[in-house]
Amino acid sequence: MEELIVGDIIVSEFWQPSVRLRFVKRTVNDFSIQVVGGDCPKKSVNILQQLHTSNLGNREWKDIPIVTE
Repeated sequence: MEELIVGDIIVSEFWQPSVRLRFVKRTVNDFSIQVVGGDCPKKSVNILQQLHTSNLGNREWKDIPIVTE
């Protein structure tokens, strides 16, 4: 009988940004307006996202941070 010893294999996943962009609508709290009772109204905003792909074939849309001065 032959014995087969199997060790641990570690595969690292590396993400690369692609040239594909999209806008998605997201509902967020509007902290610029305070109403009675401390509630914040909601507002709809467009979020810019970029498609990232990995060396393992996975795909994920990631938010692109907007820098304001």
